[in-house]
Amino acid sequence: MKIILAGGTILKDYDVDTGIMEHRCTNLDQCLEDMMLKHEPEIVHWFDMKDSLEMTNQDRESLYKLCKKHEGDLLVIHGTDTMSETHEYFSNMPCIGTVVFTGAFFPLCLKNTDGEFNLGFGMACAKTLPAGNYIAMNGEIFVKNIRKDFENLTFEGRTL
Repeated sequence: MKIILAGGTILKDYDVDTGIMEHRCTNLDQCLEDMMLKHEPEIVHWFDMKDSLEMTNQDRESLYKLCKKHEGDLLVIHGTDTMSETHEYFSNMPCIGTVVFTGAFFPLCLKNTDGEFNLGFGMACAKTLPAGNYIAMNGEIFVKNIRKDFENLTFEGRTL
């Protein structure tokens, strides 16, 4: 299993010098270590790691090509704002194995964030679901007609 880091709030950390949240992934390794996994996943950095609001279809094509190189059981860490658009893009491309998108509404640098659960849940989904494209968020597996409910910080759509 591999984890592709595309960006998003889950991977942000607070820079005390600037007061800005930046993609630094400083808490991901510790979170994975705390899970006491028998086999730690390989981490792959997408070179354009960014906030999902900045993602274009060219970015999605680049991310798809990276995932295709690593086809198999993949967990893609992605920002929640446009995760459904990237999922839809992947769903319209040839299947490259099991690709699960997840993220968080709060970064891993905070204690008791939804990111810890979503990371573990997403990993379990990537290891067990059949080939296809999924979004794993807050204990639900979404497969179609997915949208983020910005007011309630949840996702909606067809689930498994």
